Amino acid sequence: MRASWIRALILVVVLVGGVITPVAPVGEARATPSGFVTIPDANVHEDLPVDRSLSISKEDLEGSVMVSDNASTTEIVVTTSERAEGYLDNGTSVGGGSLALVIQDDTNHAGREVAIPADAVKGSIGRLPEAVHGTHEDGSEWTSQVRAESGLLIFEVPHFSSNTVTFSGGVSISGTYTDGSSVSYSITSLDAVSDFNVTLSGVKKTETDMHTGSVTGSGSYNFDVSGNAAPSNGNLDVSGSQETKSGSFSGDGYNTPTDSVSMSTVSYVSADIGGLPEGTDVTVNWYKDSTSNSPFASQTATSAGVDGASVSESVSVSGASSIIIELDAADSTVNADYDVTSKGPTNVQASVDGSTYDFGDLGGGSASKSIDLTRGSKTLDISHDGPGSVSYDLSYVETSLPANPSININGNTTGYSGTLADGETANLSVNKSWIQSETNEISVSINSLSTDAPSPAVSMDYGHETTDKITVNYTAEGWTERYNTSRTFSSTQDNPTFSVPFQGTITEISRLEERTDGGSWESVPSSRFSLDGSELTVQLDDGDGDGDVDAGTNMSVRVAGRHVKAVNGAISVTDPILPGEDADVEFRIDSKSSGFYIDLSNVPDAGVRYTYQESWSSSEDHMIVTAEGDKRLKLPNAPSGGSARVTFVPVTVTPESGDARVSVADPDEPTITMGPGSSSGDDVTIRYLEASTGTTYNLYSTSRDRIVAKEEADAGTVSFVEDDSAESLMINTTNSGGGGGGLGFDTRAPADYGSERPVLVMGALAALVIGLVWATGRTGLSGRSRWALVGGVSLGLGLISLESLYPGAISQRIGEGIATIFSQVGTVVPIAGIGAVVIVGYTVVSWWQSRKNEASTPNTKVTFSLGDRNK
Repeated sequence: MRASWIRALILVVVLVGGVITPVAPVGEARATPSGFVTIPDANVHEDLPVDRSLSISKEDLEGSVMVSDNASTTEIVVTTSERAEGYLDNGTSVGGGSLALVIQDDTNHAGREVAIPADAVKGSIGRLPEAVHGTHEDGSEWTSQVRAESGLLIFEVPHFSSNTVTFSGGVSISGTYTDGSSVSYSITSLDAVSDFNVTLSGVKKTETDMHTGSVTGSGSYNFDVSGNAAPSNGNLDVSGSQETKSGSFSGDGYNTPTDSVSMSTVSYVSADIGGLPEGTDVTVNWYKDSTSNSPFASQTATSAGVDGASVSESVSVSGASSIIIELDAADSTVNADYDVTSKGPTNVQASVDGSTYDFGDLGGGSASKSIDLTRGSKTLDISHDGPGSVSYDLSYVETSLPANPSININGNTTGYSGTLADGETANLSVNKSWIQSETNEISVSINSLSTDAPSPAVSMDYGHETTDKITVNYTAEGWTERYNTSRTFSSTQDNPTFSVPFQGTITEISRLEERTDGGSWESVPSSRFSLDGSELTVQLDDGDGDGDVDAGTNMSVRVAGRHVKAVNGAISVTDPILPGEDADVEFRIDSKSSGFYIDLSNVPDAGVRYTYQESWSSSEDHMIVTAEGDKRLKLPNAPSGGSARVTFVPVTVTPESGDARVSVADPDEPTITMGPGSSSGDDVTIRYLEASTGTTYNLYSTSRDRIVAKEEADAGTVSFVEDDSAESLMINTTNSGGGGGGLGFDTRAPADYGSERPVLVMGALAALVIGLVWATGRTGLSGRSRWALVGGVSLGLGLISLESLYPGAISQRIGEGIATIFSQVGTVVPIAGIGAVVIVGYTVVSWWQSRKNEASTPNTKVTFSLGDRNK
């Protein structure tokens, strides 16, 4: 995502206050204004009707249109006033006439100065305008004054005073829905919908049906298996019931009367006997009938007094017409209660849906079998032999799947034809135009089934990305942009983001904070934001840790970003400074032309910058600093496409007037190389930024091996004032050049004079030598004497010239040799070299003069007496 393009409509036919005259006459060769770069020919376009032509054409502007920034991305379109409106979203324009120029940039949004050929404009409208009017893409109108320079008309296309930030989030609705279900959500301000998708998945809905009953002998039961898919988990449980007969009788003594029970099959007999004294034994005999001679079972019990006695036995008796119970008690009156139980149903069978299931003899027990069922109307048949009855429990699971599911979105219907199997997915055809701002209604439809079937359902995943673009005013302080904006979400957002496209190439995000519902500001961790070029994207978080932002939540973001400016070229920052990191930036040079440098004037972080990890060799990076606060990082050997990292040492160098050149020779010492800029002799304030408050620091001259100043650090810094002449200096806390901490910097580097001064100096030296040769010839001096004189003086002049070009190159080295002798006389060191040159020159001249005198008086002999004058 990005902010709106810079796109300006310029109607060059509009005049304000008369005309102007270009600096260079129309038609003469044009020079490129300082700091301007010609836009590529491929960026010049023409948009005219087929039957229409203008007096200015695309060819007139190719190679002639220049801009102060972003030449590679600036485009210019020659068109008519009517067609120009089509390049602006709001379709507005100003002024009238036929010619219009549209200047646009899809990538960089900052303002810039534009230069167009004056002769082309004058040839088109017959005169030169003093001002141009324009319309931005956002509808705002602007006017810029025109100045003429080198045959060009130069005017500024102003940058936007506002920018578009973007809140992005995802509307996500997921769940299982049956026929007739509906859901709604709201979007308060919708600029764009993207990635709109609706997916339906089959859901298996189940329901367990149960049927129970009892059959004596045989019986049937009808039932229905509903749903639109095969049932499952069919099961039939059966249990048998037994016949029980009970009775009672009483008698006295032995051989008491008997009682009989009619039952064909007996499986269990029992008796309770009362009325016997405690400890009395009683015998119970069981006979099949009255003709039986012996009992089929006999039990003896001992009375427990009041509780009497109990006997029971499981037996297998069949074919009996009656059961004879006989009590045999000793000399007592007894009372008996008895129970006789039959064996229960046998040969139990069931059939259903074409299959038969055999359960065998149940007796009083139960059995279970799994059964296979299909959908439809069914009959259960059960039969058994023997006494008693059979009870059954029939159960199965009915299944429904969604058939022909569809959804309706704000009156627009889309769906799937057929039945979705469990887990089967269908992506529906949808259109983002169906989404509307405010309320969106969604309803679900599925083919219905019988009322006793499970209600069919689908799983729906409904979602789209939403982007709210909000135009906000931002604060620009130098090259720092600050944004503070908020958004209240009307619906729950999946993984919402906030994006801001900065106006410049971002080197550092100095602040990034968020808050929820007006709470406290919290720093955003690096794991939740990214910077791609100049666009910052932040993953919002309302604090509950689920990655979503709930409906009604207000999220606020404030961010500050810093950027730099490439002059006569373009750079990309590939690794910016993020909150909490050191000032260490990686960049790439996208393009460069003559005079290329990186302007750091408005970067607040103090310190001398230097490059490392350069992709090119022989790096000669340095900074030019001025009294006005300009800071220019120059990279003379860096090629287009080259990359490096930039960091700094904690030292500032500020000329009180003029300018100075400074570079880092050794960041570990550290050592800084400084020299004069376009002028020499300027005072420079040198400030060390990592000093300990209250500690006294020395400004130590390693050239003169002495302390030249002492200052006490205050508020963590210490400052010294020195001129920008050649000298090696170190800030430390000792009285010598070694130890004590601090830093050193070397001012012996050549000044940034350019290529002109060495040529002038060497030319003057050559002229002096030629003049000396001519002068000695005029004096009559000849032979070795003449050339010894010329050579000696020329050597002296050469040394003086070298000292002039590179201050300290001669005098400092001579001075270092005698510094131990004159260590307390500071003026001896810088002038020692020049003094030596003067002495040599004087000696040569004296020798030449003596030879000349000798030549003029060949017959005269002079004798010097070295004795005592008094003798």
